[in-house]
Amino acid sequence: MPREGSTKVLRWRLPVSARGATAPPSCAVPQSEAEELDVARVGRAVVIGAGFVGLLAAQVLARHVERVLLVDQDQLPAGPTPRRGTPQARHSHLLWSGGARAVERIVPGALTRLQTRGANRIALPAQLLSMSSAGWMRRFAGEQYLLACSRDLLDWTLREEILLDGAIEVSWGCQATSLVGDQHQVRGIRLYEAQHRREIEVSCDLLVIATGRASRAEDWLVGLGLPAPPTKIIHPGVFYVTHAFQAPRSMRDGFPLVSIHPSPNQPTLVRAGSLVPIEEGLWHVTLSVIRGTRPPARSQDFIALARQARTPFLADLISLAQPIGSVRVTRATSNYRKYVELLPAWPQGLLLIGDALTAYNPFYGHGMSAGARGVLELDGALSDGGHEFNSRAVQRSVVETTRVPWAIASRQDREFAEHSSRPSLTHRTTMSFLRRLLATANEDPMVAEAMLDVYTLSKSHLRLLSPQIIARILIGSRVPPLDHPPLTQAFYC
Repeated sequence: MPREGSTKVLRWRLPVSARGATAPPSCAVPQSEAEELDVARVGRAVVIGAGFVGLLAAQVLARHVERVLLVDQDQLPAGPTPRRGTPQARHSHLLWSGGARAVERIVPGALTRLQTRGANRIALPAQLLSMSSAGWMRRFAGEQYLLACSRDLLDWTLREEILLDGAIEVSWGCQATSLVGDQHQVRGIRLYEAQHRREIEVSCDLLVIATGRASRAEDWLVGLGLPAPPTKIIHPGVFYVTHAFQAPRSMRDGFPLVSIHPSPNQPTLVRAGSLVPIEEGLWHVTLSVIRGTRPPARSQDFIALARQARTPFLADLISLAQPIGSVRVTRATSNYRKYVELLPAWPQGLLLIGDALTAYNPFYGHGMSAGARGVLELDGALSDGGHEFNSRAVQRSVVETTRVPWAIASRQDREFAEHSSRPSLTHRTTMSFLRRLLATANEDPMVAEAMLDVYTLSKSHLRLLSPQIIARILIGSRVPPLDHPPLTQAFYC
């Protein structure tokens, strides 16, 4: 529970009752009406978790409902500084163009504000130095892009855009403990107030859980009388180490993103690595290291470890830069998915979103983009005033937005997964196709564009199954593969 005396709870002007009080929740829906709820009656909503996805969900809800409460156990910083609830913020974060477009639809002007504050818009694959299992990709002009900045800058900018007008009320220092309701209807949430050392109940029509990897949603569902959802976990067998570097002045503006992907045919101590150019001329460099390896403690040890990757290119780059701060380590690298759509029932008034529903190996950078696209599904459901709001249908729509990023991460990581069983024929066939796709995309602009359309979550995966793209993949590239990074004259990159 939160440390005693660490909170200042901003009261929400909604009916709250101490646990055990006899007064019923003021906005509870009669059981006979629990299966369907008119959008117009979703008058009060609570979002648990004030991270990236939680902020976006609160913004969407504020357009459609009377009152929105955003709850977090940590105090929200006033600037671009670390927050206790996001220890992963010290590592690299990417917002792919599919996710960036979703953010812009939810918070118009947010991308411009981010770029004004130093976020880098990186064109794909023109500003990408990528080494896949099939080798180096050539650099072409393309439609897709990614936005690169620190997580602190991203969250701070969204907090300013979303919270400063006061339309969303915030309560921090409160820890969610359980749901109020039953397997048919969620009517609120129980919160522990550390300052007052008590548990309260907050009633609502719609509860959105956006608590990330630390979510206890499975336990809460069991507490309502539902079974725990089936869950799949894929451990890639690595941990991440990240170090920030100040780039040389000649290698700041327009510097490309560097990505070294894992290859099952080239087992190395450092399985993968990336260099992400962020604001203020900084590079966030992350190495994916085999478990059991001792993490580097010093900057020179980090650079030496980077030389254990498939190519010394990353190490050569960062040896030219100035180390900033200390080496950071995270072991939260697993992929996991809660198959909530398989439960026999789903309570009205409840929605799981973001990493609380599905989390991915952070190397692929899909967590924030997939979460933003899930929030768009919520926005669409609330905007459709001609239909009743059905939580189960909305939850299934959110699940659909996770399928492509889950397939990308899980299929790749299954090649390295700890305690993995023999892959099925379907998996082996799929991986064979993906290897041909990567090899062709490295040399063929049309195939590269189609692959990035899907990878950035900008277009349907069916883009890769068009007859024209399939034919080019089957024929393969007629250009010899590159055996070195495609450097340009500008700052030698």
